[in-house]
Amino acid sequence: MEGTSPVQYPELAPYAIYGGLAVPLFFIISGFVIAISMEGKSAR
Repeated sequence: MEGTSPVQYPELAPYAIYGGLAVPLFFIISGFVIAISMEGKSAR
């Protein structure tokens, strides 16, 4: 197959299927962290 690595990691296959969720999960977690860190503070 063109553009794929010849090295295979079958032990990572069960986790690799969730790779597409990494970016949305990062933004969800960072949103909560920002919201919690700003709690009780004003814009000033």
